[in-house]
Amino acid sequence: MDVRNESRWGIGAEILLRRGQRAPSNSVPGSTTSPSFSSAGFAQAKEYYERLILNHPFMKSSPHAISSLHFYPAMFGLWVYVTQENSNQAREDITTRLDEDSDEFSDDGSDYDPERQRRQRGRKAIAAVRAEELQQARQISIRMDQSLASPPFSDSAELLELRGMISLWIGDLLVSSIPLPLEVDDEYDNDNDNMLLDEAPGSLEARRAIRLANDKKSLEVRKSADFFEKAQKTRKESRSQFGRRPSSGLFLDWCPGEDFVLFNLIPNYKYTSLGKLHLGRSKT
Repeated sequence: MDVRNESRWGIGAEILLRRGQRAPSNSVPGSTTSPSFSSAGFAQAKEYYERLILNHPFMKSSPHAISSLHFYPAMFGLWVYVTQENSNQAREDITTRLDEDSDEFSDDGSDYDPERQRRQRGRKAIAAVRAEELQQARQISIRMDQSLASPPFSDSAELLELRGMISLWIGDLLVSSIPLPLEVDDEYDNDNDNMLLDEAPGSLEARRAIRLANDKKSLEVRKSADFFEKAQKTRKESRSQFGRRPSSGLFLDWCPGEDFVLFNLIPNYKYTSLGKLHLGRSKT
């Protein structure tokens, strides 16, 4: 049986991903929903894609056949999805624990401000989670750059578009992974690169860190624009030469300053004029 037929390869990856997942517990009040996958399941699904990439390389003689050109975007999309879900779960757990801690404090009339300390701990913990997410995002970008270094992957519009979105993701994480002190306005927007840092409250070190992070973010944004431009050019050339190719089956919805929020393995790929990458379940 050829797993490439009728999207069996995507179904196989999803089965492996869900293998060994824990059933969500609704018996504990305030408990957050567990991820619908396990670490072992992700490792198995990723290894499955690695084998498919090796066993089904792209062939110029069959440009429309399902091949490594389709498995690579799906594997990277899976990696992004798992990274984001783990980060979301960790931040939800932090928020839950902080809410529980706040119920234990009482006003004893002292100068000690437990609420302030609780919020500061929360900011540091969430920034640490974002830093871990940033580390994973960089690993994904390094692996993608290795794949994009040579044809046919360097001519894949789908991979180029995804790589551009990874740069946007990294850019946001560069800022959100900074543990801002409480003196910084709670309404500070990580996407506002024009913030007047010299007028912002907080320590000099914090202002410098924010300025440096925003500079690095700007570089990632410019890098993403280059990837998108190359992807658009490559897609036009590919259609004129080969016609429309089938998609890899990657589901992502990206807006600057937000997470990847949708993921699936069944093809329906679209890049809109609004700068979003929308992928939804295809009709059967």
